[in-house]
Formats: sequence, C-alpha cells, structure tokens
Amino acid sequence: MNDIMKKVSDESYLIKMFDDFRLGYINKFEVYPSALKLIKDKRITLKRVKQIAWMTCKIPSNVVDDRIQYMQILENQL
Repeated sequence: MNDIMKKVSDESYLIKMFDDFRLGYINKFEVYPSALKLIKDKRITLKRVKQIAWMTCKIPSNVVDDRIQYMQILENQL
C-alpha cells in the first residue's frame, strides 16, 4: 500500500472512531489512545487529529490537546 493510501486509511479509521464516539458507541479512553498511537507512529499529525475531532464532533482543539496530554500521562504511568 502506498503512502497516500495509508494516510487515507488512517484518517478514515480516526474519522470512524470519532464518529462512534459522537454516537456514544465508544468513549474517550478508546478514541484518544488510538489517536495518540497514530501520532507517535508519525502516521497522522496532531493538527489533523484536531481537524477530524472538530469536523466529526465539534470538539475544540484545546480539548483535544488536554485529552492527548492526559493519555500520555496515563501511558507513562504504566
């Protein structure tokens, strides 16, 4: 799979996760660790995560920052 298709696939996956979050099928402890993993793997940027969160759920960028930071803190405690 080429780089563009991987990027589209990663973004589609994250859009679906945020949409499921909006609908109440999953919670923030499922969405944000997945987003953080994609960021750490350099498969998506934090900026793009913020755009997707706003587009799908109207989540402000500062909330995404706070949640990603919280997930990093939790990850470091393991």
